Amino acid sequence: MKEPSETEQMAHEPLRAIVDHYNAIMNSTNEAIIRKSMDGVITGWSRGAESIFGYMRNEMIGQTIQRLLPDDRLDDESRVFARIKQDAPVKR
Repeated sequence: MKEPSETEQMAHEPLRAIVDHYNAIMNSTNEAIIRKSMDGVITGWSRGAESIFGYMRNEMIGQTIQRLLPDDRLDDESRVFARIKQDAPVKR
């Protein structure tokens, strides 16, 4: 694989800065920040989430958010995502 040119490296600098900023937030906050896909799969888990929920990042990445929800609220998550995918408003 060839090394990226200086122009290619410069083009990626803004994205790298955003990723670095995101990682700094996720690694330093005491707040539970959970990033998930539109399918409800957890793709990001902050140190605060580790502390609050008791699961380590490597235990939760790839799991569905439903793992954290009480049984009586599981349908809520599916309904909310269905409305978001349709660009419909989400109401309580």
